[in-house]
Amino acid sequence: KSWVFSNWDKFYLTKPFGKIVQIYSEPLFFEKTDDFDICVERLTKALNKTEKEAERRVWMEKSD
Repeated sequence: KSWVFSNWDKFYLTKPFGKIVQIYSEPLFFEKTDDFDICVERLTKALNKTEKEAERRVWMEKSD
């Protein structure tokens, strides 16, 4: 149970007595010499994986 605020992304604000899930993933390390596009790709994949896990844990997993 939550309120949803939409802008460029969705923000969920849990209603009182709702379930909150906070997830941390493995840290990512980048070097100054790393290719920018590869860094963006690694970060995007890591964020998407973490978001999917959070959705799974609160039973919001989207069906593809």
